[in-house]
Parts: sequence; C-alpha cells; structure tokens
Amino acid sequence: MADQPLSFRVVAPPRRALVAPKAIVAIPVKDEEVRLLECLKALAAQRDAPDFATIVLLHNCLDRTEQVAIQAGETLPLPLRILSIELASDKAGASWARRHVMDAAASLFVTSGLPKGIILTTEADARPAPNWVAANVADIALGADAVAGRVEMDANQSLPKGLWRRYQGAHRYARLLNEVDHLIDGEHGSPWPTHREASSASLAVSVDAYVKAGGIPTSASAAASGLLGALTRTGHSVRHDPDVQVAASWRLDPAGIGGQFRAWSEGQVAFDTLGLEPVAQVVRRARLRRTMRRAFGAGQLWTVTNWASTLRISPVDAFKLAALPSFPQMWAVLENISPLLTPHPLAPSQLTLETARAVGLLAEMRIRSGVRRLLGRKEPDA
Repeated sequence: MADQPLSFRVVAPPRRALVAPKAIVAIPVKDEEVRLLECLKALAAQRDAPDFATIVLLHNCLDRTEQVAIQAGETLPLPLRILSIELASDKAGASWARRHVMDAAASLFVTSGLPKGIILTTEADARPAPNWVAANVADIALGADAVAGRVEMDANQSLPKGLWRRYQGAHRYARLLNEVDHLIDGEHGSPWPTHREASSASLAVSVDAYVKAGGIPTSASAAASGLLGALTRTGHSVRHDPDVQVAASWRLDPAGIGGQFRAWSEGQVAFDTLGLEPVAQVVRRARLRRTMRRAFGAGQLWTVTNWASTLRISPVDAFKLAALPSFPQMWAVLENISPLLTPHPLAPSQLTLETARAVGLLAEMRIRSGVRRLLGRKEPDA
C-alpha cells in the first residue's frame, strides 16, 4: 500500500455507481487520448461478469485524455470513477501510478466493509477480451489469490515484418519452455494449461492478498512480476491462466510492451515479461525445484548441510526456509536469496538456437512421458 495518503482530484464521480461491486478495474492513464476509449469500450462490453466498477487515474497528462475519459463516463454503460493527480518527477512512472490507483481501489473495498473484493488492472492501451472480468473472478472463486493473464499484441497494426516474426518466435519459445518446465515438475505453480507471462496488462488479485503482499512494487521493470513474487512469498497462490487474455497495442515508446520488446529485440534491455531464459537454465531450475519439493515434503530440509552450501545460502536462512508452512512459499523466498537461482535473461541472438534445443528436448521428453503413461508410471521426466 502507498506510504502516505495522496490527494486525488475527482474529475468525475461515476454516473452509474454500484453499492457493492464484486470487482474494481484500476487503470493508470497517461496521455492516452487515442487508445483509452477502446479500452473502456471493451470493459463496457464484458459478458457474464459480476457487478464491477472502474477507476482510471490520470497522472501527469498533457493531452486530451481527461476529456476522453469524461466522455466515456457520460456515454458508456460503465460505472466509471475518474481521478487525477500530478506525481513528482521521481515518482511519476507507470508503476507508481498503478500502485496509487490499485491502492485507491483497495481502500474503497476496505472502507466499504468488502474485504473479499477483487482488484483487476490493465493498460489504458489494451483491450480486454469479452470474458476477461468473468474469467479472472472465476479463477479467484476457485481458490487463486491472484491471476496473471496473457497478453497478445494486436496483429492488425502495421509493424516491421522482422519485429513481428521475432515477437511470434519469442512467444513460441515461451510456450516450449513452459512445457519443458511442466514435464519436469508438473506440481509447480498453476495447473496445466498455464503460461509464463507476468504483465501489468492483465493482473487480478483479491483485496486481502494485495494488502498483505504490500501492494504493487514501484520498480519500473517489476510491477507485475514483483507483485506476483511478493504474493507467493507471503503464502498466496497465483494462477497463470491462458484463457484470461487482453490485446495490447504495439505502442513503440519505452513505456509500452511493444516498445520494451523492440528494445530487447535490438539488444538494449532484458525482456522479462515472458520469462525467457536459455533452456538449460530452465531445466536446471525445474529439476532443482522438484528435488527441493520432495525434500521439503519429507521434512529433510532441516539437515542444512545437504543443501544450504549448494544453493549458496547461510544455515540460518536454510532453517528459516525449512520452517515455512508451504513449499511454494519456501521456493519463492529461496529464488529471491540464492545466487544460484538468479534469472539469466535470454539475449535476442540466442532465440533461434535455443528454440531448436527446446524443440529437440521436448521431442525426447514427450516420448518418455508417453512411455511412462503406457507403463502406468507417474514419475516426472528426469
């Protein structure tokens, strides 16, 4: 939650207020006069969704975004609350704005006596699928504390062919890694089918879990993955659901997903939204996680000499990890402190070779998995 209360300017209260919404969609908005209306139209067109409200937080806008938001509130069948704030230059990034608008949503639930509410967030240039709200709410109703959805970039926009091919290749490689991980350690994370993405364009979290996890981190590169990691470390469950989807625009400025992907494609930055790493690193981590899971379940992690030094952590930290109530919580903390588990982001120049390696490895793993099923064995792949 925010370190101190902020003073928002209420641009427009909702014309169609809800007494007790099941969910609130919280969207940070900066200079989105072209795309914001399409996002809000997509929310107004949600199917089979419970009652939900929407809060948009305009921050440091210099264009006509405010007028567009007001028009949407007047014309769309959408309970829409419009807030505005000027953030200081050192706290004016998208992560800060998302934290503030999600905190505002959480506060509305808490002060209304509705701690079981759900906060959803997306990007102002994204178009949630017609079942987006309903699918998020359904996953949380089934026991998830948070839901990470999938983001598909809009294929209708005019893009350089090379950039589009690399984007498709990166998504294909992410799917291959996901299957490799699942075949080695199928008990990890979400039930199958699942995915590897962590994007602020599609997140949902229960109010209680959001507050206990400390809210959205303000690091520019870790809003989504940072929140999901904090949730897991505090004992909450995260569902990565491929059926929860939004379509994002190929906005190529640095703040957009398209811009981040282009920068990665040109070798300028690491792109962590899809969790791309060399396949050997994914295999090593999955095998280690499977081994640790078994040891945790058998109560063997109290013998710190067997594993603490291997993972380059102190015996004190090892005892603390062994005392945690669940393995997902223990593993999330371990990933955060063990240098052996530090991610190694894939460079764009590695994509073709690593894809070929993943395809070859998966062919072998699928054959072995099929043989095990025929023999009635349930052991995961070695």
